[in-house]
Amino acid sequence: MTLDDSSRSQLHSVRIDRRWFPARHCQRNDTEGYWDCTELPTPAPAAQRGGGLAQFPSYPDPVENRLAPSLVGVAFDMPMRRSRVSRSAVTTVPG
Repeated sequence: MTLDDSSRSQLHSVRIDRRWFPARHCQRNDTEGYWDCTELPTPAPAAQRGGGLAQFPSYPDPVENRLAPSLVGVAFDMPMRRSRVSRSAVTTVPG
């Protein structure tokens, strides 16, 4: 659900990173007042990814050539929307 419309529920998929904490399935135990948890099985290892290559444009100004490798573009997903935050909040720098 969103904060600005709490009466309507939304369903989204979530990717879980188990690098820092193991995944568990927990169920509330009302008799004892605790959550009974069991560890989820370890998934198969992910395929290794290779590194990428970058090519930078050449500019007539030497300062621009030195700065070009330090500029980046960032793309992201917003799994949970917040009020007054749009999904298109990415700013692009003209090349």
